[in-house]
Amino acid sequence: VCLHHDLGALGAAVNHRAIEKRLQMLKDMGANAIRTSHNPPAPELLDIADRLGFLVMDEAFDTWYTGKTQFDYGRFFRQWAQADIGDMVARDRNHPGVIVWSIGNEVLQTDDKNTVKMLMDAVRAKDTTRPIGQAVAHFTQIDTDAIGLEDVVGINYAPERYDAVHKAHPNWKLLASESSSALRSRGIYNNKNTQCTSYDDFAAGWGHTAEASWKNVNTRPWIAGEFIWTGFDYIGE
Repeated sequence: VCLHHDLGALGAAVNHRAIEKRLQMLKDMGANAIRTSHNPPAPELLDIADRLGFLVMDEAFDTWYTGKTQFDYGRFFRQWAQADIGDMVARDRNHPGVIVWSIGNEVLQTDDKNTVKMLMDAVRAKDTTRPIGQAVAHFTQIDTDAIGLEDVVGINYAPERYDAVHKAHPNWKLLASESSSALRSRGIYNNKNTQCTSYDDFAAGWGHTAEASWKNVNTRPWIAGEFIWTGFDYIGE
């Protein structure tokens, strides 16, 4: 699952037991991996993930040069990105659960080879043992030369592109870095009110039902797996 850093109604401050309970519930449900959407996780989350046996895609940025909101990290990217991602890797590299470093989520500059190389070099200066990738938005170009520099290629909400990307780049290591965005109302089993049913009939306009998302992955042996949006409800980006 993808997992925001905040704890919903409990807020954004770290609460060790709340994080632990969440991960225990996800583990009981059958989840085995977490993508830290869309920023470096609290160290406490990685400690708990290691103890419970989760794999982690450790993500650095939700934006590069072009900000998504007025006060987001895009204001600081040019000056601080190289140092910040290096610090993240140095901090988290001794967690055995971390299996992928993610240099971005749905950034608009996926074809920027210089930035991809700069971020990958900053990661490799601190750790050479894990692959590096990013979560590529469904509304941007996926099969670019810049993306081809990365060790793994994460695709968000674009199962219709899986086959074409694989055919064009059979050696690329692909995963669904964000999928589904299915919508349900707990305990509702009819279509006669304004709530979505629990029959897995609804999804956000950019997403797919949980069943469809899983079928898109498990019928293609060259897709490593999927991170479902989202593990728990959250406050926001």
